[in-house]
Amino acid sequence: MASQLPQDFLDTFHDFAIDENQDPIDAFFRLADQRKWKVNGKTAYFGVPYQREEEDGSSVTNLATWQGLCEDASIYPVPISITKCKKALSSRTLLINLRDMVNYRRARELYDQREAAGQLSAHERRPHPPQLFNNTKELRKYTRKKGKTLSPKAAKENGLSILLRKLF
Repeated sequence: MASQLPQDFLDTFHDFAIDENQDPIDAFFRLADQRKWKVNGKTAYFGVPYQREEEDGSSVTNLATWQGLCEDASIYPVPISITKCKKALSSRTLLINLRDMVNYRRARELYDQREAAGQLSAHERRPHPPQLFNNTKELRKYTRKKGKTLSPKAAKENGLSILLRKLF
């Protein structure tokens, strides 16, 4: 999966210092704080589209795409059909912060690209999957404390709508 990062959007703010190592969503939230932009009610919408190009053939009808999402969500053994993947991913006991999932998938993708190109340094390690939570209360507390929310629209744009849970 190739990612199109919203760097062009951030570059339009000439007085905003961009850390190239910072995730674009986190950079956007820092920009929003700096500019005192409001977030959308109880759920923040980061306003910057994260677009996934599907040049590898990934889609909602591709078993490998669903299995990849299961792996990203630490579901093992990985289900062997789309139906079983969807069932595992839609389980109400599977609780993951979606901002962490988006950040993890981007970091893993960049790591995989650098690894394939032989560009990894000796100290670089594969990113760790996002934390799984035991209950909704723990996830809610973590999400509020860290300010890591993601709108349903953004979840859908990132192929994560199946992981949406009502928190607030």
